[in-house]
Amino acid sequence: MDNWKVQIIDRPGMFGKDLHIFRTDHTGEMFHLYSKGEEQVGKGGYADASLHLTEEMLQGLADQLLSMGIKPQQGFVEGKLEATEKHLEDMRTLVFKK
Repeated sequence: MDNWKVQIIDRPGMFGKDLHIFRTDHTGEMFHLYSKGEEQVGKGGYADASLHLTEEMLQGLADQLLSMGIKPQQGFVEGKLEATEKHLEDMRTLVFKK
């Protein structure tokens, strides 16, 4: 079974973000998806982005995914709350540590 992943990398110099779509097959080989098809990269290899998106394009993609019922595994609000709770616990550890 293939294990598809998506990674988004901020590219401020290019005024947008690079979207990388790749998978690892059952042998551990990595394949990177390009607009013209699939190209083998190899383990730990570097590959060009599958797509380059501006902030507006990325927001449009997110809005379309949401309208189709595709939601992130953890909602934005819940994720922010969890991150805030962890931060507060870290701050308590730092401030009240004797």
